Amino acid sequence: MDILNQDSGFSIIETLVTILIVGILIIIVSIFMETIFSNPRLFLKSKALYLGQEEINYVINHSAYTDTSYFNNKANLFVNRQITELDKVYKINVSVMKADEEILTLSRVQSK
Repeated sequence: MDILNQDSGFSIIETLVTILIVGILIIIVSIFMETIFSNPRLFLKSKALYLGQEEINYVINHSAYTDTSYFNNKANLFVNRQITELDKVYKINVSVMKADEEILTLSRVQSK
């Protein structure tokens, strides 16, 4: 009969406390995620950084040492690439703009 008197498992209080803690964590995480995903400026900077990095990678991988400018697929970001050469060393400047407002500029020095 000792088997029937042994307590095993969780009590109702422990279960309710665990549910309460999980609920509070879900609320905090959802508020944090909402502020991140509702900020369009953050997404725009992320896309601009991606475009700038891809442009620099393209120049390095394809040896495309010429200036160029273009709009992205959605036509909301303007990418401008300028190459400066000095003694077989190239300086790659990539600027990403939106409506005459510069979002970011990336630079890289590459030897030929």
